[in-house]
Amino acid sequence: MSRFAIIFAINLCYLGLYAQQINNLKILSPTSIAGNYEVMRAEFGSRDSTTISASAVFVDDDTASPTLGCQDPINNISGKIAFIDRGFCEFGDKALRAQKKGAIAVVICGSASNITQTLFPMSSGSFGSQVTIPSFMLLYNDCVKIRTYIVAGGLNVTLENTCFSKAKYPSTTIWGNMQGQGDFNNGLNEWTIDKINTWTFLPVGELIGGAFGSTTVSSWTSCNGVMGFFSDFLDNGGNPANQGGGLCPAPCTGAAGPGRARNAARHRPSSGPPWHWPTALRSRCADGSAPGARDRPRCIRRH
Repeated sequence: MSRFAIIFAINLCYLGLYAQQINNLKILSPTSIAGNYEVMRAEFGSRDSTTISASAVFVDDDTASPTLGCQDPINNISGKIAFIDRGFCEFGDKALRAQKKGAIAVVICGSASNITQTLFPMSSGSFGSQVTIPSFMLLYNDCVKIRTYIVAGGLNVTLENTCFSKAKYPSTTIWGNMQGQGDFNNGLNEWTIDKINTWTFLPVGELIGGAFGSTTVSSWTSCNGVMGFFSDFLDNGGNPANQGGGLCPAPCTGAAGPGRARNAARHRPSSGPPWHWPTALRSRCADGSAPGARDRPRCIRRH
C-alpha cells in the first residue's frame, strides 16, 4: 500500500559548507583543469572570506618528502597560495611554517587513504592557534588532477565563495524541493523550536566559541546558512571552568520543526493515504547538529 511521509533532508553531527565563506577553489585555465574544486576551511586560521587570487605553489621543505611541509620551506612561497600534502605532522604545523615564509593562504591536499574522499575541518593541534592566514583542505583526487600544473609553475588559482547545492530530490517529491518551501531564508522563519537558547540560525556555517573546540558545519546546502545547536557552548559559554553553567547545561535537548510542513500535514486531503509527521528534529551530537539552509522537510510519496 502506498503512503505519504514527510522526511527531513538533513545530516546530523558534522554537517558542511559555509554561508558567504570561502568554499571553492577556481581555476580558469588551462581548460584541461579549469573548473571549481570544493575546499573546506580549517578550524584554525583567518575567518576572513575575502576572495584570494594568487599563484599556486607546492612547498619544498628540503626533505625526502618535500611537499609534506613539516620543515620550513626553502622555496619562494611569499605572496602565494601554498599547497602542502597531508601527513607526518599536524595540519597547524604545516600552515604555520608556510605562513612564516610569507604564504597568503594554505591548501592542504587530502590523502589517498581517505577512501570516502570527504572533506573535513582540519583540527588546530598544537600550532593552529598561531596561524593567521586562511587554511583549507582540498580532496586528494582534485590535488592529483592539478598537481602537475602547479609544479610546472605559472598556475593562478582563486579561493572564493560559490554557493552550490548538492541536494538531490527523488522523483516522488511533491513538496519541499522548490525554493521557499520550508527554507530558513536567513532566519528560523516558519521553523519553530520548543526551547529558547537552543537552536539558532547561523548565517555562517560554523559553530564557534565552545570550550572544547569549534567545527565547520556540513550539509548539502549550508552555504546559505545553517540552523545550529552548539551544545558545547550552550553548556559552558566557552569557558572550560564553567561546565554546566551555560544557557542550557548538558545534557541539553531541543526540538525544531517547520510550521508549513505541519500545516500541510494538518490540511491533508480527505481521501487517499494519510500523512505521517515524524518526531521533530532533535539534537544528538556533542559538537552540534545543523541542517543546511535549504535542507527542508520533503513530502514524499512512498510505494
